[in-house]
Amino acid sequence: MRRATSLAGLHPGMTVFLGGDVTPDGLRAHVVLSLVVAQSHPLTRAMWQRARVTHVLHPDADVSTNPTFGGSGVPELNETYTLNQTLFDIPKLLSIALSSLTFQGKADASYSWPFSVTASPPNPFYDTDSQTVGLQMDSQAQAAAFAANLTLSIAVNFSIYTVIGCGTAYLQSCNLTPSLNIGVAGGNASSTDAPAPLQSGASLAVNQTGCPGVSISLAGIVTLAAGWCTAYTIHGTPIYATVAATSGVSSSTTPNPFGFYAFDGMTLRSMTATPNASQVDVKFSNFSWAPTVDVGGFAQLTASYNIGVASGSTGVNSPTITYYSQPWQMIGSSSSMFTPTGPSALDLFLPSTLEPASPSCSTSTVKARRSADR
Repeated sequence: MRRATSLAGLHPGMTVFLGGDVTPDGLRAHVVLSLVVAQSHPLTRAMWQRARVTHVLHPDADVSTNPTFGGSGVPELNETYTLNQTLFDIPKLLSIALSSLTFQGKADASYSWPFSVTASPPNPFYDTDSQTVGLQMDSQAQAAAFAANLTLSIAVNFSIYTVIGCGTAYLQSCNLTPSLNIGVAGGNASSTDAPAPLQSGASLAVNQTGCPGVSISLAGIVTLAAGWCTAYTIHGTPIYATVAATSGVSSSTTPNPFGFYAFDGMTLRSMTATPNASQVDVKFSNFSWAPTVDVGGFAQLTASYNIGVASGSTGVNSPTITYYSQPWQMIGSSSSMFTPTGPSALDLFLPSTLEPASPSCSTSTVKARRSADR
């Protein structure tokens, strides 16, 4: 029985009657009465009307589900970068420089990440109190969780000077601006089995599985070969979701008025709820995950030459270039680039046993000051 009461009139040394129930932390006293006859009072009708039976839920366990969020899309690429990087230089004899790179194409990406979604109620779960329910979302690993094929046309533009090789007798100097056109598709796939990065500041590198290329020969003097290596980098950001207790509660509160949470896979989030039924429904909905994704790569370049008086070969990798960097809406509403798949809402039902709280009586001697009693 619960009845509002005051501790006025109690003093150290007085024998009192306590009524309540036992919790894991001790005795929860709802009634404190003095046993001094002169100060005892009968329960009135108004007191009985204010009294009610306290129930307690004993949740069976944490409740979790494992949805999979996926999708696919084809972002388009069209960029040109000026480099003017010298590959090698023999003064007055030979100079080869990488002048620019041009990219046109599309990235055909698909993904399928499993998640773990968990609600953790307290045990016991009293229907008279607002208590904390833990909330968590975390991404899991899976084979080819993210994979992409790149269909890309790359023009590798060079600037070449040779002391001989041009003219009718091939004895005049040459100033050449050849281009190597590399078509990259299929075999230049990128893939990862790692979980989706949810922590801000983290990143997931999705490396390429090959660097296809082409080569050309210029007048039998210079042979150029170029390959392209592509990689994706997914920058970590939390997945967002709305969480609410939609049934089985008399009251529920969240940290903000809209119940919008950011889950990074590490930090436990929480809400408060006061249950009034044997099953509480905790609903996750309005999922959103839009990490920034970099699409980039570098050229593998080799050159060999033979001009009679000198011959040799060299190789160099171009600077790594990020030729595409934008947020990709990968979980949640559809965007111009991706069509996400996966559940729009998840219901986690907390199965419990609802029973009256066991009453308990005790006598005690008041030893503390009234202001410290509860």
